[in-house]
Amino acid sequence: MTEKGSRFLQYMAASTGNLNIVACGAILGWTSPILPKLAEDNPIAPDNQLLRPITIDEKAWIGSLVPLGVMFGSFVSGYLGEWLGRKRSMLMSTFPFLIGWILVGTAHDIIQIYAGRFILGLALAMPFTVLPMGQSLQIASDVISSMISAFAKSRRKILIPTVTLSPPSLAQTVLTIGSSVQQVAIRGTLGSFLQLFITFGFLFSYSVGPFVSYTVFWLLCASLHVAFFIGFMFMPESPHFLLSKGREAEAAEALARFRGKSLDGVRKEMEEMQTEIEEAYRIKASWNDVFKVKVNIKAIVLTSILMSFQEFMGIDVVLFYVEDIFREAGTSNTAISAIIIGFVQMISSVITPIIVDRSGRKILLVISSIGSGITVGILGAFFYLKNKTDFDTTTIGWVPLATLVVYIIAYSIGWGPLPWAVMGEMFAPAVKPKASSICVFTIWSFSFLLTKFFTNVTPDVGFFFFAACCAVNIVFIVFMFPETKGKTLAEIQQKLSRGRSKAEEIGEESSIRNSVAGAENKMVIYGDLAEEKGRELTRY
Repeated sequence: MTEKGSRFLQYMAASTGNLNIVACGAILGWTSPILPKLAEDNPIAPDNQLLRPITIDEKAWIGSLVPLGVMFGSFVSGYLGEWLGRKRSMLMSTFPFLIGWILVGTAHDIIQIYAGRFILGLALAMPFTVLPMGQSLQIASDVISSMISAFAKSRRKILIPTVTLSPPSLAQTVLTIGSSVQQVAIRGTLGSFLQLFITFGFLFSYSVGPFVSYTVFWLLCASLHVAFFIGFMFMPESPHFLLSKGREAEAAEALARFRGKSLDGVRKEMEEMQTEIEEAYRIKASWNDVFKVKVNIKAIVLTSILMSFQEFMGIDVVLFYVEDIFREAGTSNTAISAIIIGFVQMISSVITPIIVDRSGRKILLVISSIGSGITVGILGAFFYLKNKTDFDTTTIGWVPLATLVVYIIAYSIGWGPLPWAVMGEMFAPAVKPKASSICVFTIWSFSFLLTKFFTNVTPDVGFFFFAACCAVNIVFIVFMFPETKGKTLAEIQQKLSRGRSKAEEIGEESSIRNSVAGAENKMVIYGDLAEEKGRELTRY
């Protein structure tokens, strides 16, 4: 008789783990309510510890230093996750988070705020790297599994590739859904969950920040990390990590605790996990291997462009500076308007997992580009009329809020989750950590540049620029980017390899064979498993 088990501990791990993601969203959204307070000069805000208003350039640095920190921190976080384990690395990230908040909260000098924001960015890279591959995403997967299993026509067990959010960790490449009935068609759904929890953090900042003092707000933000630490310290380590270190007995105990079963009840799952981990660790790919294979290079270029366009939609500028945007537009109640934006973003992120795998990636990205482009174009026109003509924009004062609401909805159905999902689909497991690190570094680089320099241009120029980028996005998606929905890695990479001569294909196969030991490893580079062609290699 099959042991039923319990998911209580899994849900607890998900709740506490995702609390850290909510805290990360609060860090990103902190600038929206706080920068206007620090910029007030008539009179200076009573809780402005700098005792002077900040300049436009200082405002830009405060907003952009978190992305800069994530850029550098992401290269270290993956290695720490593999070295220390998911649990310990996540718990350790609490300390730089608290150091960053203390620096920001007690600052009487702008340089101290800069240092605190940069450290917060360094720390933020850790949960973005480790948590999506650990217990919390496993819970999201299990929840979907139980829903699908009720009406699934196929009883065939299919594994789902994870969505990578930061470099470079072996855990990024693999996710095994234990005792689940999953289909390739729903893998994009999983990529929407982390976005959902980040939106909770943004809404927290938008809803709380304007109505409490500077000091109370940073203490509340820091308390989220403390609550995470207290809850997560009682969770077991990832069974995948323990097995990868040869600690089979501890892995079995951890898996049994997560499943709420006896050791005998998880024996079969342990054997499957052990086999898969042994196979994964036989596959090695160096940086040289990544760039020897033309399919890999093409996938990196296309995915990096896709990730860059996500930033050039203007999303970080809008979310980081939403209250400033409303204030510049002359909106009467900027705080309430920001809360509405945060709420719409959260609701859109709840709906996104439902629709993201019902349509192709390309059609959703095109629709998202059209909707986002039109709305930021209208917003640019509004600011042009307001700042450069004699037109009385008070008669259309509803335009900024209405356009940004539609913009957030349009962005959330396509460009919000799908670039991350696509990044998890484009690369073979052996090269995914290194290839993903390039793509993620690219997106955070552009996030830094856009949030830093947007304040140096007039709002109309900035939003017209984003509208133009949306138009370019459409051309890129329609004519250059392959459809990945429902495709195995082998099928995706076959599409990418079209147009090469036979000699090039033979040469590439030879290069792979020389770079990766064994013909089986060569097959993995192309996304084919020697034992089961067409199924993607995935792990927990």
